[in-house]
Amino acid sequence: MTSDVACYHCGSSAKKGQSSYSNHGVQVCLDCYKVSRKCNKCKFPSKKLVRFEGYGEICEFCQKELKETTFGDCYLCKKTIYKGASVYEDHGVNVCQNCFKNALSRCFFCRFPKTTVSVKGLGRYCEFCEPTLIHAETDVQALLKPLEPFLKSFGHGFPKNLPFKWIAKDKIIKIQPKQNSSEVLFFEDFTKSYSPLVYYHGEFLILQRIQLIWLLPLFGGQAVALELCEKNKLKHLSGNSPFYELARGWCHWISFITAKTLKYETVYKSLQRNVSSEVSGIFPRFLAMSEYRKPSELITYTNETLEEYAKKYL
Repeated sequence: MTSDVACYHCGSSAKKGQSSYSNHGVQVCLDCYKVSRKCNKCKFPSKKLVRFEGYGEICEFCQKELKETTFGDCYLCKKTIYKGASVYEDHGVNVCQNCFKNALSRCFFCRFPKTTVSVKGLGRYCEFCEPTLIHAETDVQALLKPLEPFLKSFGHGFPKNLPFKWIAKDKIIKIQPKQNSSEVLFFEDFTKSYSPLVYYHGEFLILQRIQLIWLLPLFGGQAVALELCEKNKLKHLSGNSPFYELARGWCHWISFITAKTLKYETVYKSLQRNVSSEVSGIFPRFLAMSEYRKPSELITYTNETLEEYAKKYL
């Protein structure tokens, strides 16, 4: 630092040859640098540090930069969220790290850090998810009817009756093979190990609340499960023979291909990634076969093999 350059802090000119600190277009003499508090973001020896959410105490230069680049205000506390800070983004709104971390409850479906509705046996959900959820009072028949031609294209009929039974989370878990011992806190965790909709003993057992993007694909697969059970006089597809394994794998495939056809990316990727032990050996086979076989060939193979297995193992 030359003698004609003033220190940003004390204003005095530095002695020739004396060490100095340079950043943000200014210089600070060694004496001032030693006694000044440093910015948590850039380590600049600040005149006045200010605490910023997600950064700690920062200098006047970093304050200016952050104020020019923000995520906007937090949806909950209304404080400004600055670029670089952790943020929850969903439903077209942003929530700051502090509000998310200190939330008293989170939405079962999307983890939004504020809930407005509680359903016994399921959990709580937020104002954004509430309008998207299908439940016992919804006209489910009207929602599912458009699947009829799709099921027909795979050689399956549409059920004449839709015996839905809306049940609590723990009850629908209980009728399915246990995949892990961890607690199911959110819908994403639930779908990693269990299905929110299962055909069982003459009924479609379904989670008390479910989003349409999950209802349609899962119903497609379980409508096939109903047809196979009725055809073979079975109460469910939870057996251990090759017939049951192939049937479950085919139902999972129908759900997957339904979601993919409808372009429900979140759902079909989840169905492809989270394959239960009950179909882990069969579903990948259908994925591989679909790469080099026409749908009609896949359908013929499945129907013929199921008939063969039914005679041999049921």
